[in-house]
Amino acid sequence: MKYDMLRDLAIQDRLYPSLIFYGADLAERQQRAIELGRVLLCEKDAERPCGSCRHCRRVAWPASKDEKFHPDFHVLERDLRTSTSAQPVKSNRRI
Repeated sequence: MKYDMLRDLAIQDRLYPSLIFYGADLAERQQRAIELGRVLLCEKDAERPCGSCRHCRRVAWPASKDEKFHPDFHVLERDLRTSTSAQPVKSNRRI
């Protein structure tokens, strides 16, 4: 899904509860995640993200040296030493 579509869904409060960013390079994926976090957490209604409210200013990548952080912005990064999969788990239980 294109970023513009994700941003529009976030503004309409119709975004999925979690997202997997893939493609492009790492820096671009991180920047898109930060931008989308700001869209979701911005306290302004018009032109989200504003970039100047307290929420927008506090959204930062967790590994950055910035002291700013937002308690509602969480990032789960893949651990390359273990296998991470987004495939659904099959249940053996019969109904």
